[in-house]
Amino acid sequence: MATRVLRRPDDAKRLILEAASTLLAAGGPAAVQVRAVAAEVSVSDAAVNHHFGTRERLLESLLRFGGVELKAELHTVLNVRTNLRWAWFISGRAGERRVRLPGHGDDASHHAGVRTTASGPGA
Repeated sequence: MATRVLRRPDDAKRLILEAASTLLAAGGPAAVQVRAVAAEVSVSDAAVNHHFGTRERLLESLLRFGGVELKAELHTVLNVRTNLRWAWFISGRAGERRVRLPGHGDDASHHAGVRTTASGPGA
């Protein structure tokens, strides 16, 4: 008989959702079966059902779980872009029409979507 591993409920749910996410990526929604998810995490079918109730509720939770991960990745990307925008401003050259960042041969502020008071038609 296998040794039982006690986990906090939130940790168990996260592990189950990660396993379900892996199965979804590999084989689509049809691959996300309670028995297959349980086998990935080395728990019983009953443990998966205990945390999620039904396969449908597992899939609903998986959708929310994926949305949370996607949202976190988007925030990371947006923060990087925002940091690039502030890099030219903090450098003390915000009033210049063309701002060059290291490694950029063209107008970096233009490519980052940044406008200064000196830019635009008639400037």
